[in-house]
Parts: sequence; C-alpha cells; structure tokens
Amino acid sequence: MSKIKNNLKKIRENNKTSKQFIEAIKDHNLNQIKTIPKGDLHNHALLGMRFSQFNKYFNGQVKPPPAKMNGLKEMANYLDNETIKFINSKNEIEDLLKIAIEEAINDGVILLEASLDASFISFYDNHKEYFSMIQELKESYSQKLYFRPELGAARVLPEDKWNEWVLPSIKSGAFYSIDLYDLESVNNIELYSKYYEIARENGLKIKAHVGEFCNPDQIIETIKILKPDAIQHGIQAIKSQEAIELIKNKNITLNICPTSNIKLGAIEKFEKHPAPKLFEEGINITINTDDLMLFDSSVSEEYLKLYKKDLFTAEELNTIRINSLK
Repeated sequence: MSKIKNNLKKIRENNKTSKQFIEAIKDHNLNQIKTIPKGDLHNHALLGMRFSQFNKYFNGQVKPPPAKMNGLKEMANYLDNETIKFINSKNEIEDLLKIAIEEAINDGVILLEASLDASFISFYDNHKEYFSMIQELKESYSQKLYFRPELGAARVLPEDKWNEWVLPSIKSGAFYSIDLYDLESVNNIELYSKYYEIARENGLKIKAHVGEFCNPDQIIETIKILKPDAIQHGIQAIKSQEAIELIKNKNITLNICPTSNIKLGAIEKFEKHPAPKLFEEGINITINTDDLMLFDSSVSEEYLKLYKKDLFTAEELNTIRINSLK
C-alpha cells in the first residue's frame, strides 16, 4: 500500500509545507517550488515528458511541436504525424509511462492522474497482461507517488472499440478514473453515457474534456448527461452564470491547464485567463500540465507563471495546490 496515499491528509494539512510553498512562490524560487508536494490531475501520460526526452527516446527523429497551435485540430494533426506513429509496441508504451512518472516525481508531484488511451490495450497479447502491467507500475512507484491511472477514451472512437477496449478496462480494476477527450465538436454525449454509467457502477471517478473552446451550453449538457466529478478545462464556463452555478452545486472540480489554453489559442494571453474569476466564484480548481511534451510547462512552472502574471496571490495558489491533493 502506498505510504503517500495513506498520508495524503497529513500532507495537505502540513502548515510548514504551506509556508515553504508560499515563500518559494514569493521568492520566484522554482527549484524550491519543485520540492513541495502537489498534484497533476490533467496529464496525458505518454506526452508527460519534455520534448527533448521524447525525441531522445526515439533517436532524434521527432519534429518539435509548433510554439503555438490553432486549436485542437492542429494539435491532433501534429500528434498524428509526429508522435503517435513512433509508438508501435508495448515496450515503448511502458518506457514512456515510466519517463512521464519520473518527470512528475522530479517536479514534486505526489498525486498523478494520468490518462492511458483506451487503444493501448491493443498492443498486448491479452487483457490480463495489460492490466497487470498497470498494477505493477502503480506498485513500483508507490513510495514516491500515488499514481492513479486514468482510462482515456477519444470522442471519435467507434462504438465497437468502446466495447472491445473501453468496457474491459472499466471492469478491470486497474483504473482510477475515466476521461473523455478529443475534439469538442464531436459531441455524441448520449453514446458515451451508457459507458459512463457502467464506469460509475465500477467505482471510477468520472471526468470529461469540455469547455476549452466550446460554448457553456455544451458544458451544461455534459454535466447533466455524464454527471462528471471533474471537468478537464471547463474554462468557458466563465461566460455563463448558469454553468458556474451548476458546477458549484454539483461540486465539480475544474482541472485547468493555463499554458495549454494559451498555446492552443483558447485564451489570448495569460492576463486574460479566466482561472482567477472561476476561483473567485467559489469553484474548486486545480492547475495542471495537460501535455508537457507539447506545452513545455510543469505544474511548478504553471504556479510561478500565474503568480508572476499577478493572477493569484501566493496564498491562493497554495489553496489550489492543496485542492489538487484531495
């Protein structure tokens, strides 16, 4: 059993650690910030390392991502053409997972919810082998980090693959949560709802990507149909008081990734990011990496950026840090 998992409450309530974090933020001391326990609850595992690490692993064959991308379609195009094509075996999946977990540990992340795409199961000879690998990975890092594997399912995934890949994974006991991601314009929520109900019955935490680009009506629809515990992004809720109140009333956490939002063009610049207003509204938010390989900003760096841009006080960022460990 993970020592960290058992001591999360003590870690959250450690006043000395909070004081150290606040002082490190105020001093702009990134190295010190990295030593403070924190969570990363919005992390796509195989992209959870710096581009230099990913490229080194594939012998320098990978073209770097654009500094800025015009939305999710351009990001998907880059991933399809410059990263996914290199991942062709279970060994590569496992190696990259380990690199991502170690990257998180080096940043002081002790609670990591990182998504493994549903398709990864297809690289294994049988389901048992895949699920055993995940359990072994959790156990091998359990003294340094509480790894909560997340089942990632793309909106564009055909229904036969939901049955072939997603359902066995939901029922395996290997995953802590389920997340729906990919292009927000693909919005067949009714299709996903039956699988989400099965996930809920199997004790999984319910998540969905929504509200990075789409209008608040889609956030409201997603909440009403999928009943998520957390929303990945959700920043467009700021445009609708109805969405804000629904998120608060349902006690939904928004797992926000500021640099991702900027580099994809969802938000024009840091100074206009809605995270502070969402926080002021009383919504529980966390700050996360999304895809470290694409956006080149760790959780510690995100905290420091938000402070330097005068979007949050150091004390507010500490509250958000503690939220990420709940």
